[in-house]
Amino acid sequence: GATFLSCGPLVPFMAGSWLGYTWGCVGFWRQSKNKAINCARRYPRIMCHSLLTDFDIEVPAHVNTGGSLEEEIKEDSNAKSMPENLSLEQWILDGGVGRLSSAILAAQSCHEDIIELQKNERQKLLDAYSERD
Repeated sequence: GATFLSCGPLVPFMAGSWLGYTWGCVGFWRQSKNKAINCARRYPRIMCHSLLTDFDIEVPAHVNTGGSLEEEIKEDSNAKSMPENLSLEQWILDGGVGRLSSAILAAQSCHEDIIELQKNERQKLLDAYSERD
């Protein structure tokens, strides 16, 4: 009992630090996961490009990326055995922690490009309001 009392506030500090760090890591993981999933939902072609160029992960042709790949799939005879219209979001979630981790890194990698797109979208909206007046 005397040894425990001699360490003073060290044990509560260590426990609190561990809990705070763990809570912070879990919160950051959730936020990053949501960001990656939203990016895959709203900007699937950018996300696919980032996965391919930055991490050498090729998204299969049967995954719906919002591009012209859907027409190619309909012509492909092997596509019948693959699920139709699998979204990039679902493909990422079905791939486990490894694919999700790569998607999180890809979303962080293309974040600046997406911000630029969003600024351009906002500017178009502002221009449309300006033209009304």
